[in-house]
Amino acid sequence: MGDATAFPTAFFGTMGRDAESDSTMHSLVANALASGYRAFDMAELYTTAAAVGAALRESGIPRDQLYIASKLKGLPEGDYSDVVARVRAMLAQAQLEYFDLLLIHWPGPATVDMVRSDPEQVQQTCSFEQFEQKIATAWAMMLRLREEGLVREVGVSNFYLRHLQKLLELCPTPSSRPYANQIYIDAANPENPLVEFMQANGIKPIAYRPLAFLNVLQMVGEMGDESFNKLQELCPRAGSPNIHSLILSWLSARGIAYVTQSSTPERSAANLQAGRTTLAAVDGVPPAQLVQLGDDSREMVLSCGGEDAYAKAFAGSQSSS
Repeated sequence: MGDATAFPTAFFGTMGRDAESDSTMHSLVANALASGYRAFDMAELYTTAAAVGAALRESGIPRDQLYIASKLKGLPEGDYSDVVARVRAMLAQAQLEYFDLLLIHWPGPATVDMVRSDPEQVQQTCSFEQFEQKIATAWAMMLRLREEGLVREVGVSNFYLRHLQKLLELCPTPSSRPYANQIYIDAANPENPLVEFMQANGIKPIAYRPLAFLNVLQMVGEMGDESFNKLQELCPRAGSPNIHSLILSWLSARGIAYVTQSSTPERSAANLQAGRTTLAAVDGVPPAQLVQLGDDSREMVLSCGGEDAYAKAFAGSQSSS
């Protein structure tokens, strides 16, 4: 698992930003490891690195059987030595010597307060104008971190089409391109053109919050929409045990890795297994196209809150200056 030839299909998420999450993350990671997870998604923004690292170390699982991704706050800038110090601090907290994958968490300044800033403020601060000014230096620093062995691969997160197009202008060789891009993807926000662009350019897509929309989809079902019921009816025909697993297996069929987190060992195991499950075609529809919401259903989901406001802000920042 510890090399690029075995990129994971499923990551266990370790997001937490308060003392309560710190106190529970150790047991969550330990349970995830027991369920079979070997890939974990971390971030400088989260507060859980020490708990995650302790659980990984105590498991006794060799480092080369683990795949650890993390994310650096915003676009690295300023003195390179300061960026290195941040990455070394992240590694030290997690008791690691290197990350398998390090991403730029968002296409804006590291100083953006992702906890207290509202999405409109984030969109304004992360304007495309500032991105154009900073991305060349930021990406050069990421590649240097890789060259110096602190990370095995480098990539991005919350980069949308215009961000990627600008970044790729700075990447003359395939090896200098971002290895992965972690973005918000679910059935109501499938991001088909963006995913196709990434895959055409050798960038691995990773979906975060892929199941967050389901509660809203179920709610609009109570308002008369049939999509939730149709997806449930599709599960046995496609060979999936439930709607959660169906969505994750559909992502995997599209070549998209995903990040989930659960406090229930049984659900964690099911989420992991979904990425290893090949769906059956239904009525001639291939697995990668099985989960599709109609325009009306999608609009209902989005209007009822079935989207990520910060992902929407980053997507909108492409046109802001």
